[in-house]
Amino acid sequence: MKPMPSVSRVTKAAERFIPPFENGDRMDQKTFHALYMQTPDGFKAELIGGIVYLASPVSLRHSRPNGHTGGWLFTYAAETPGTEYLPDNTALLADDSEPQPDQSLIIMPEAGGQAGFTPDEYLSGAPELAVEVANTTAAVTSTRNYGTTSDTACGNTLWS
Repeated sequence: MKPMPSVSRVTKAAERFIPPFENGDRMDQKTFHALYMQTPDGFKAELIGGIVYLASPVSLRHSRPNGHTGGWLFTYAAETPGTEYLPDNTALLADDSEPQPDQSLIIMPEAGGQAGFTPDEYLSGAPELAVEVANTTAAVTSTRNYGTTSDTACGNTLWS
């Protein structure tokens, strides 16, 4: 069976692609976003407190609980008017942060939620709930301190 053109394009582009930033690079959100827009589909990175984090390959230890969490939030949003489930969605937060949590749930702006949407369809502001699946507690505390960055300036602590 011949692969779909889009899959083939992304695979070939990823093989030759050199990211415009590395783990640990420091920059502001606007610079990060401009560079991130140059990356191919499937490439993942996020900016937390001005520090770039590149995504690692995803194992079953991540994808299984991530899938369960996604199912729970999908069902909740389907049964709760005024909410929306946003898996793997970029959130434009403060001047130094652009996280991409595994799962997010928002209260829609028209229903009184705190986040909105940019004209190019990114989440602007903190979601009411954001979930980041980690293999161990050490993985979270040693790499990303979500709760003490300027993300808290958006009205709540996103991850703790």
